[in-house]
Amino acid sequence: DKTTRKANGDIIKAALIDSFKHAPQVTLAAQEAQRWGLDPRAIDLSVTRLDVTNAGGTVEIAVELRLAISDQTGKMLSFVSGGAKVQVPAAKFNARYLPTMRRDALEGAMRGLFDKLLDHLRQTTQS
Repeated sequence: DKTTRKANGDIIKAALIDSFKHAPQVTLAAQEAQRWGLDPRAIDLSVTRLDVTNAGGTVEIAVELRLAISDQTGKMLSFVSGGAKVQVPAAKFNARYLPTMRRDALEGAMRGLFDKLLDHLRQTTQS
């Protein structure tokens, strides 16, 4: 539903912005980017999979994300994808853990994609 999608988007956005703040090779300030001759990029995110499964004695949340990277005119340059899983033994699982597990999986997937995103941004600015 719309509320869940918004909450998931907020979790991922916060993880992405936090990662950008700790990456000295990236700037979110347009004036600073212009000073260094950097090209602006837009990033669109899709959650392509968010599943909860109970198999093999564990409860697992699997998340897959896809980032679409485009230039300032909206031209798609590339896609970057990846994911993460969070598991808890079924014997110790409590349904109250689901929101925390979902948050951990979403944040983990975004943090895992961040290095791929930086690599892609470096490649496109050098070519």
